[in-house]
This record gives sequence, C-alpha cells and structure tokens, in this order.
Amino acid sequence: MWEQTIVNALLLGMTYVVVASGLTLVFGVMHVFNFAHGELYMLGGFAGYFLLEMLGLNFFLAMVLTMAVMFLVGVLIERYSFRLVRGQLIPSMILSLGLSMSLSGFALLAFTENDLSTASPFPGVIHVGEMVIAAERVMVIILCFLIMVAMFFFLHRFKWGRAMRAVAIDPEAAALQGISIDLVSSLSFGISSALAAAAGVMIVPLFKVNAYMGTAAVINSLTVIVLGGMGSIPGSVVGGLLLGFVNAFAITYIGGTIGGIFAFIMIIIMIMVRPKGLMGHD
Repeated sequence: MWEQTIVNALLLGMTYVVVASGLTLVFGVMHVFNFAHGELYMLGGFAGYFLLEMLGLNFFLAMVLTMAVMFLVGVLIERYSFRLVRGQLIPSMILSLGLSMSLSGFALLAFTENDLSTASPFPGVIHVGEMVIAAERVMVIILCFLIMVAMFFFLHRFKWGRAMRAVAIDPEAAALQGISIDLVSSLSFGISSALAAAAGVMIVPLFKVNAYMGTAAVINSLTVIVLGGMGSIPGSVVGGLLLGFVNAFAITYIGGTIGGIFAFIMIIIMIMVRPKGLMGHD
C-alpha cells in the first residue's frame, strides 16, 4: 500500500506545486495576495471539461488552449483591477475576495452545483515491479514536473523572466533600468492564471470539477506558501511536495477528515518555529 501512497503523494504534491507557484509568483512581483486564484483553477477545470467532453479535443491541445485563454483572462484581471492595488496587501485581499465570490457565483449559475467529470485520456496501467500505477496519475505527475521545469527555465534564461525576478527583488531599481513594471505585472498575473488553469485541466479526468473546488485549492496554496516561504518559487516546490506527502499518508493511514487536520498543524508549527517559511528570506 505504501508504494501507491507515494504515487498519490507525488500526484497531490505536484498539483499543489503548480497551483501555489502561480500564487507565489504574483505575490513576489506585485506584493498582492489573490484569493480568487482558486476560482481561476476552477475555471480551468470547467474549460478542460468543455473542451475534452463536449468538443472531444485531444488532452494536450485542450490544456494548451485553456492555458492560453486563462493567460489572457489573467492579463485583463490585472490590468483592470489588481493594478489599482499593486503593493497594497489588505486592499488586494479585499478585492480578490470580491472577485472570488463573483466568479463562484458565475460558476454556480453557469454550471450549477453538479460534479462533472470526463473519461481518462490516458487509460491503462503501468507495471513497476509488483506495483500497478494508473497511467493517468503518472502522466499528471510528469506534466506538472515539465511545467515547473519550463517555469524555472523561463525565470532564469529569458529576458522577461529575469525582469520579473528583478521586479520581485527591487521594483524601483528595476524601473530605473528601464523595466516596465506594468508589463511585468500583467505578465506575472497571466502566467499565474495559466498555471492555475493547467492544474485545473489535469485534475478533471482524475477527480471531478465543480463550482466549489476553488476554495480547497486556495487553502492548500496558502498552506504551501506558508510552509515554503512567501514569494519563493523553490519554497513552493518544497512546500507543495511536503503537503502532498503529509496529506496522502495521513489520509491513507488515519482517515480523510482527521488526516486533513495535519496540514493546519504544520502551519501552526511553521509559524511558531520559522514564520518566514522553509525557504523564505529573513
């Protein structure tokens, strides 16, 4: 059983990493916290369901299209709302809560409260020794890994990726070097939305999509950020994997309800021992 639990832990952990990294990116660049990030994840899930189930598109094409559309949605949201409160933590939290409730209400009206799911685009199993693993779970883990590798490559090798890192470190100095803070903010929010949407598409064949799934996603993302460190992408990776393993093993060996409490115990301990997180800067 423990082998399967490790696979489940990697699956949960890597999806947590992808979602939380987008939230971390926006916080690092714009110094705002987006509670509506979970709803962007939810919209990605519904978009994936529509493209896969209703239009019958290839899974990879559906994911790319969803990420592209949600990137544009993120740019528009940043341009006409979050740009007004950039660098203001409390106003941005209030704004994002309003946006979160609005998007949740829209989803309820459009899709009702029903759970939706689609057939697995990766049927079959993979045999590793005596262990049998569902192919879809392995594929999601690989996709999440590739997305994060691409994210790190972009941030460290591309001009605008380095510009985003510069703005995150010192926006005034970055502006003096000719970097457009507005453009970098839009780019970071667009990428953040695309990452959330990618995770949403990937979970549709595995679980179910509904109008309430964004709440759990943003809570898990906040947990990951607290564990790993605000504004740290590597911290999000460490925090996401840690949370995934704790949740998977706790749910398997203790039970779903009680096991879920362990994540909050981890937050309390982390705040007491290291408020900046495992990889946060003092």
